[in-house]
Amino acid sequence: MTHGHTTLTIALAGLLQALQFVAPANAAETITFAPGAFVMLYRDYLVDTDRFTITPPKGEGDACFRIDKVGKTEITMTLISGPYHPWWSDANIPPGWVDIWTNSPGYTENRPTARPLELLEQIFINVESCPAS
Repeated sequence: MTHGHTTLTIALAGLLQALQFVAPANAAETITFAPGAFVMLYRDYLVDTDRFTITPPKGEGDACFRIDKVGKTEITMTLISGPYHPWWSDANIPPGWVDIWTNSPGYTENRPTARPLELLEQIFINVESCPAS
């Protein structure tokens, strides 16, 4: 019975590891980028493995942004509520911070035929409004 239990444990561990990643969703069904819309990160893209996780990056999952401007290759967003503590910052970034988002260089290198804004369509989701900080 120990061998069967070990095999089942290994199989379950492999399944759990596989479930950490999901294929990109159909962008047309998941996100609408329009000025005034609110969005939150709901998953992350890992350049090294060219895969998406099922959770947002650590420190970024509670951040809510308002879309201010949508261009052909970039989106300008304002942080409305947080906390927002991306990996590159030493501290939480306060509401009111404005940033321009684009496909990352690693994403376009891994996917040379990617449409502009394709990465953003895969990692953000629309929300009705931003929660209070």
